[in-house]
Amino acid sequence: NDACDGGTYQTAAGSSGSYSQNPTKDNWLDQNNPGRNNGANTVLTTDGRTNQANRPLIQFAFTGIPSNATVTNTNLRMVATTVQNNTAFTINLHRITNAWDEGTANNNNGISNWTVRVAPATSWTTAGGDFNATVESSVSVSTTGTYNWTGGTMNTLIQNWLNGTNTNNGVLLKFTTENTGKEDKTFGSLNNATVANRPLLTFNWST
Repeated sequence: NDACDGGTYQTAAGSSGSYSQNPTKDNWLDQNNPGRNNGANTVLTTDGRTNQANRPLIQFAFTGIPSNATVTNTNLRMVATTVQNNTAFTINLHRITNAWDEGTANNNNGISNWTVRVAPATSWTTAGGDFNATVESSVSVSTTGTYNWTGGTMNTLIQNWLNGTNTNNGVLLKFTTENTGKEDKTFGSLNNATVANRPLLTFNWST
């Protein structure tokens, strides 16, 4: 097994290791307030209201993992800290296809936002974030608590970032159906004061 210190791994042939890291950046997009940025917010809000969707963006960095690594057991853990009510809604995870700025605002004007992805004025191809239509993983979220996006094509998602098939622009979370009543499901962000509430990506790898 490889030595690991803060996400840096020995990468000799035949090596293996595990990854467990919080994001390097996150934000959430607010359709009802399209100029707002939440890069400094302590939470990531999802919502499926008609014309008022909220969509989190989350990105992780991968240091020292071989590009030919085989990835297994990928899991994104998110902690729902508040919910509008206990009605269950499916939240899908998608691969983001364009780069974006985290921004430094907390529910205030800034970039990235619903319409602009990179400062000063580079727009998303489609407002609300550019993402692949494939659902990498989905979870039914109801009450507060811990939720895990795993299975599906999560291993392939990470492998394709490592080997360069796709550019790592992170992932986007969204309700399957965005024409509901107000159904906020709010998760801890990387800025959350409680470390255990922050997003955590884990997986194993080997060559």
